[in-house]
Amino acid sequence: TKLETSAYVNKITQITEDQVVFSDGALVTDLLGNVIKNRDGWIYTSFQLFIPEYIVGKKWTTRFKVTQPNGTTSDSDYEFKVVRREKVTMPAGNFDAFRVEGEGWGKGSFGSVSLKLDYWIAPGIRRPLASEIYRRHMNGKILTNERTELTAFLQQ
Repeated sequence: TKLETSAYVNKITQITEDQVVFSDGALVTDLLGNVIKNRDGWIYTSFQLFIPEYIVGKKWTTRFKVTQPNGTTSDSDYEFKVVRREKVTMPAGNFDAFRVEGEGWGKGSFGSVSLKLDYWIAPGIRRPLASEIYRRHMNGKILTNERTELTAFLQQ
């Protein structure tokens, strides 16, 4: 629909030896920006979405567990590839970014879900400029189809 459904600010409030804590502690990442805890309270174990160095053609896989606040768990597998460099324009500005494409599966008590996650990231910025996530249940129901964009960025 291209309708804005939410907006939020992520401000770093603490950096430890191995974590970055944002705003009120709702979002916690590792030093590369990989989510450890999201704003909804979901805990991610061994999630390697972001990598130290991007080169066109680079591939990697990640396998991780997600635990929701109610104790429900699921396991996910993704295969990622840096497919190309792209000039992207969004509310936060113009960037020379890497486009990364990922596909995989999630499995839990809910059944199986096909996963597609693409994102654009620029050197020197440890958060994605934009991301698109698509999740479809094995019964055909679309669970998620959303795009997130960086609208402003300040690094001090």
